[in-house]
Amino acid sequence: LMRQLSATHGGKFYTAHELDQAIDAVRSNKSIGSVSFKERKPDELINVKWVFFLLILLISAEWFIRKYEGAY
Repeated sequence: LMRQLSATHGGKFYTAHELDQAIDAVRSNKSIGSVSFKERKPDELINVKWVFFLLILLISAEWFIRKYEGAY
């Protein structure tokens, strides 16, 4: 089944005894390259200290204004 699948899609089939040839074929193939991705996580925004302190300042200012203006 694997031999037929590789022949259908233009691939190569190697048996367990031909493992060295398979490794050499992979190493010599120039179209194979490493791919790396970087993920940005939402917690990176929390680590920005000036954003954190700005939010605390705005929340505190709203609370003080509401308390002293009698909006509660």
